[in-house]
Amino acid sequence: MNILMVTRPLGKPWDEGGKNLAYGLVRNIKNHKINILTKNNFFEKVNKNITVEKIYSSSNGGKISHLDKIRLFIRLLKKDNSNIYQFIYTPELITSLFNRFILILKNKRSIQVIPTSLDNKNLINFLIFGDKIVVLSEHTKKNLIKNGFKNVIKINSGIDTNFFKPNNKDTHLLKKFNLKNKFVVLVPSELDPKRGTRIVLKSILNLSNLNEFKKLFFIFSYRKKDRDSKEKKFIVSTLNKKNIDNFMLLENFYDTKSLISISDIVLYPTLNMNGKQEIPMILLESLSMKKSIIITDISPLNEILKLKCGIKVKKGDFKEISKVLLKIMRDHKLKRIMERNGRKTVLKNFNIVDIAKEYEKLYEE
Repeated sequence: MNILMVTRPLGKPWDEGGKNLAYGLVRNIKNHKINILTKNNFFEKVNKNITVEKIYSSSNGGKISHLDKIRLFIRLLKKDNSNIYQFIYTPELITSLFNRFILILKNKRSIQVIPTSLDNKNLINFLIFGDKIVVLSEHTKKNLIKNGFKNVIKINSGIDTNFFKPNNKDTHLLKKFNLKNKFVVLVPSELDPKRGTRIVLKSILNLSNLNEFKKLFFIFSYRKKDRDSKEKKFIVSTLNKKNIDNFMLLENFYDTKSLISISDIVLYPTLNMNGKQEIPMILLESLSMKKSIIITDISPLNEILKLKCGIKVKKGDFKEISKVLLKIMRDHKLKRIMERNGRKTVLKNFNIVDIAKEYEKLYEE
């Protein structure tokens, strides 16, 4: 089977769930020929069954330029020998209408992989165009079926569990950040109140009078965006006024594996999942490396906790976050149980090798 995989520009940095999933599939699908659309500076090694088409610019920015969109549209208009077009990205109205037109014009079968929630009921019929719809959560599957779609299946996201495996803390990074003997709380999120940064801030202030607080260290890891500066100033000024210095704002740090390795807990306090991958890769990677996670109890995010591999907290409840942080820091047995269960959860449900096999079965139907 010949597959054209249509994604956001494949290439470094590997910091987006949809394109990371696509690249993981490309590296593990062996029985089908796949054409992938990449940045001009894509030099990753791929298998012989993969054809690389460098159609996108090499920009590291998060947004696709108008010129890159035009390049993509021109590519989709060209004749090719693909049997299936597989789309892996959050659908937008204009591109969805165009894709629908292309599929009818070229008489192509299609698989539409939707990595994020689709909560806009008014547009949902225009955004869905694939012959088969693949979603990453039961939440979105039920939502689409409720809206009349019958061609919906759920296939989990997946990560490389051999790469993201338990190991010792990165000593170079510990020394660089001066974190020896610290209990590190990683907060991998945008600097945005909607993603829970203010909740973490309140939790830090709530804990600051305890003796144990000195052992804690918070790392806010985020990808730089234009709107970050206001929130960054707010966080720094708020904590500085209280003479709190056991935190760090880490911008555009792409060595995710090393960063996870030095962490003891990964905290994901988002208030909503709008525009985010339903099961964030960073959480799967952390669980795979035997790290405990604390997440907001909202759908579809809470589907990740199949076993007792983490703790859910009420949305916006900074006091509960404080209690849970202390509980995990104090209860070493609980922490070890969650770490073991986390690794088991990912190996059983989110191993990219197994996920790739599910897509191969889908191609062959």
